[in-house]
Order: sequence, then structure tokens, then C-alpha cells
Amino acid sequence: MLPRIVLPVVAAFAMGAASACSVAVPGVPAPIGAPQPVVPALDYDEDTAAIAAAYARARTFDVCAFHDVSGAERIFGKPAAAMSPRRFDLATCELDLGTFADAWEISFAYGEGGARFGEDWTPVQVGGRTVKRDPTSTRCATFVPSGDSDAVGLDIEINGPDVVEKESCEPLDRYLTDVVFARMDHPPTLAEGLTGPRSPLLGKDPCQALAAAVADVEVDPDELLPGEDVERTLTMGAPYRCSGSHGGDVVEYALNLTVVDEDEFTGEPVDIGGLPAYRTEFPPGLAECGFVIPVGPAFEGMKAGERGIEYHGGLEIGTATCDAADMARAESMVRGVLEQPAPVEPRPDAQRLGRLDQ
Repeated sequence: MLPRIVLPVVAAFAMGAASACSVAVPGVPAPIGAPQPVVPALDYDEDTAAIAAAYARARTFDVCAFHDVSGAERIFGKPAAAMSPRRFDLATCELDLGTFADAWEISFAYGEGGARFGEDWTPVQVGGRTVKRDPTSTRCATFVPSGDSDAVGLDIEINGPDVVEKESCEPLDRYLTDVVFARMDHPPTLAEGLTGPRSPLLGKDPCQALAAAVADVEVDPDELLPGEDVERTLTMGAPYRCSGSHGGDVVEYALNLTVVDEDEFTGEPVDIGGLPAYRTEFPPGLAECGFVIPVGPAFEGMKAGERGIEYHGGLEIGTATCDAADMARAESMVRGVLEQPAPVEPRPDAQRLGRLDQ
């Protein structure tokens, strides 16, 4: 059995009498009068428990607002082409400058960096601050720790016409010094409405929904030792990625809040929780059955230099089987996400996401 730590968490006050002791997680408040579901205790593995609070705070951040479009254009010398969260997790944002052979990409991912630091990652001084960098990286891979944890922060890579040269990290260092460090000290939040259009999934907790969905998963009693219970521990690969822990009994279940594009909507269409879903050949994690579910609004971006690619915020769901019981759990995951408070709307002067070269 894996070590596990139970962290009771609520996103807001529950309606009615709720006597369970809990820790309030910062986030975007629900509209006044909106129902507030009681959140079950979240049973994390030991590694995730150590960073769960930092991840909860990360879900209140607007990662695209860590960028400064005009500052990037000045430093990298190219006009902005597109900016949006990228594939893998909603706590990401890529700013594209220029086009094709002369293009620069500046990729941000807010999450755990320390877990993968090997001997090649070394502390370096940039603008009077200590960051970690992989000197072997051809993309100037850099990690800026947050104020919450040395292991959680902003993971940054750049790609451009000069990245094979050691000196190519100089424009990134200027961008860190002129823009990023100040925003890491005072992170921009979703509540400020600084960017848009934004996914309605931002700010939501996948583990909260997954924990409720797998609460009824059972195992053969003959597989349990005397006095042993079903282990439903959860692990997080990023602020918006949650799955059953390795060695636990719900390891084949996963729920990710991410970005999906129209090219993924090719599998068998089904309805899950009132939303159109598409069967995927590559379920998340160790799941045997998987679906992608787009959740609007759509925004236009670029892929490999192409124009007009339509992206959505979306759900990636993985279950142990495709049988009726697990389809019901998939529906529970969808409901568990959609019933959480939605982020505030962008303000009128918000930085536009998607294509910027129109």
C-alpha cells in the first residue's frame, strides 16, 4: 500500500448543515445564491499531499496573464501571432510570435518542477533571482519557483531561430527580468478577468470530481488483507490532472481538464452528462476506456504553422471499463466538474486569447 494523507477540502461553504471539519481552498467564489456541493475528503498519496495546497492556489491563477504581449514583441522582435493554453493542462499558456521559420514560442506551464530535476538542472542567477535551468536543453528549459513551494512554480521553454546557441537564452532572461518575476511575486488571478475568452473549466478541481465518482468502486474481498479497505488514493500530475494512485484500487480512473482541438473529435460520439463526447484510442493514464469532451467557447489558434485550428477547453476522462457502471462514473465526473463555481467573465479590456494576428 502507498502512504496516503487525507486532506479535507471545500471550495466554498456548503449549503445546509455541514459538520465535517475542512480547510478552505482559495478560488473564485460562486454567484450569490448558487448551490454549493459538499466536497468529500480528498485522499492523496504522499507526494501529492505535499503540493496539493500549492496546486489549489495555482488553479486561482490566470497563467496567460503571466505573459505580456507587448513586452514579448519588444524583447523577441516579432509581432504576436497567437496566445492560448496548450495541450496537457489548463495551467499553461503559449505565446507565439512571428510565423514559420522566424517564429518564437514562449511556453509557460505552472506546476511541479522539482520532481524531475536531475543532475543537469543547475541553479543560475537571472536578474538577481535564482532559477533552475537545464544547460543541455535546446529550448532554454527554466524553472521559476513560486512563493508557495520550491517544487511548484512556472516551467518555461522557448523555441526560436537561435535556440541552438547558448546565447539564445538571453531574450528569455530579459523577459524573465522585465515581466515574469514581478508577476510571480504577485500572480494574476482569474478573479481579475485579465484574459479571454476563457474556458469555463478554469479554477475547477478535477480531484474533487474524481473522488466523488470513484467513491463506490469496490474490489474483490479476497484481494484485501484482513482489516484492509479499498484504497482510493489520488495523485496529481499537474494542477488540472488527477488520477488514481499507482498501487491503489482506482488507478484505472483519471480526469484531466485540458485543451482539445477539433482533430481529436473523430472517435465514436456518445453523450456523457449531457455533453457530446468522443471515444479516444488513447485513454489517459492506465485507463482502458477514454473520452474527450469539448467544453466551449472555442477559440482559433495555430498548430505547426497552420491557421484556423479550433481549440476548446475540454475534459479527458478515463475509466477501468466501458460498462454501464463506469459510464455512470464518467457522468458523475462531468457533473462534478460542471457544478463547481465557474470563473468570472473577462473584463472589457481583457487581453484576447487565440489568434492575435487578425
